[in-house]
Amino acid sequence: KKFQMIGIPLCNKIFFACPKQKSVGTPGLTGLDRLLSFIIVKELQGVLRSLEKGMVKDKSWQELLANMSKNLQPVDGIVQNVGRTYSAALTKVSKTWSVFLESMLKIGQMQILRKAIAHELYTTAKFESKDLVSALQTTNDAVLAEIKAHHRDPSKPYPKEDNPLLMELATYLDWCGLYQPISKIYVTTRPIGNLPLFMMLFTVTHLAKFTYVSSQGGLLSKKGVDSIDGLPFVLGSFTFLKQFHQDNVTQFLAYLGQYVRSLLEEGSVSVAKFSDASIETTNILAYLEILVRHCNVSRKVVLNYVPDYIFDQFRSSS
Repeated sequence: KKFQMIGIPLCNKIFFACPKQKSVGTPGLTGLDRLLSFIIVKELQGVLRSLEKGMVKDKSWQELLANMSKNLQPVDGIVQNVGRTYSAALTKVSKTWSVFLESMLKIGQMQILRKAIAHELYTTAKFESKDLVSALQTTNDAVLAEIKAHHRDPSKPYPKEDNPLLMELATYLDWCGLYQPISKIYVTTRPIGNLPLFMMLFTVTHLAKFTYVSSQGGLLSKKGVDSIDGLPFVLGSFTFLKQFHQDNVTQFLAYLGQYVRSLLEEGSVSVAKFSDASIETTNILAYLEILVRHCNVSRKVVLNYVPDYIFDQFRSSS
């Protein structure tokens, strides 16, 4: 059911666990992975066009977000009267952007498939040629070290873009599954004002459609008839944010953390009785846990905005 909404038939681990993927082989999986990348690019381009038309050029949206951004300062503080501060913006988001949500889910589904393909390609390469995989990992680490050294000290050399080594290395890495689909940049973007705040409102609005099930360790749709799942939602929205400057992700986490802290403060939820916290708070914490687990977001970064003891109580009560 998860993939029927985008025209892709159901598939599961059996497809990827098939010995050597007799039906398609490594070249077939690599080609499928490239196709999924193009689908993600197309979806992201469509999202950017919609956002440009529906938010960036809309005065009412810009005024709403600008005023709200001022009201939320400082972001490391607590918002008084959460309902009054957020309700208008959350209502506006909930009544629009159904297409935006569909695109986020599609992108998330593509990323799940890409992660599965990368894992299978890596497992196969490691089994059939572990020396090649080790050499590629070492070379990749060396190139990344040079790039980091250049950023620390611009006088040090930077790998040239026309260097054939980089092109060859990228191809080998793709064929061996040595890549992180979530960390890739798929499209070039221009800065969008108050994008982190908009994405926080979008996330909070649609998290209300989920319920956290501790036995399954994730967010599930409240209604079985809804074509929405927690993991695709998280991966899709985060992939979109990753197309912009890293500061957007940081600011997004800051807004989300402020919202959680304000909800807990206003609800007077004691640390000893975290189970009394609202479903909304629980879902946001589950969302952040998925970010850490699946999106290469450092837990230390998340803990800058949501204290560790809140996560401890969340895990112990779930």
